Amino acid sequence: GQQPLAVGGKQRPEFHKKYADVQAPLTGEELFGLPDLPEAVAKGPFDDKKDIAFFDAPCPMRAVRPGECIVLEPLVAHAPCHTDEPGTCLRKIVVKVLLR
Repeated sequence: GQQPLAVGGKQRPEFHKKYADVQAPLTGEELFGLPDLPEAVAKGPFDDKKDIAFFDAPCPMRAVRPGECIVLEPLVAHAPCHTDEPGTCLRKIVVKVLLR
């Protein structure tokens, strides 16, 4: 299905410890927030079962367009699903790759 995109920084950054994400938008541009992952956050509370933790941080944005992908290794913080256009939805591929 289609995934609605957040406008104005509503999506919180996340990171994983075991899995890399490979994400590729299929039907439109997606903005990814790519904040620094503070050491205290990386060592803080983490959901091992879901392999994810969320936190709050400013996010410099990077556009990813159809035909491109972004590879996010473990411990690389990211905030997917952003747009500058309200009401935007897109289809995308997300592949989880077990690395640890």
